[in-house]
Amino acid sequence: MIILGVLAAVVSFTYAGYLYITGERGKIEHAKDIFRKTGIGLIMMLTAWFIVYQLLSWLASNPGVTALLGSPN
Repeated sequence: MIILGVLAAVVSFTYAGYLYITGERGKIEHAKDIFRKTGIGLIMMLTAWFIVYQLLSWLASNPGVTALLGSPN
């Protein structure tokens, strides 16, 4: 899902860049809004991934949790 999210962000940034290059005032404002919202969404998505990744790595390295959940081997 992270890969799809990053690809969607790239497409969105590309579309916003196209709107920005057109030079019309209304489209430039719309492009700035797309840039802002996509940037915030991308940061939120990557932050959520990082938090989950860290929590899972900490839990998996804890012997008490691995004994409770079982070994993946």
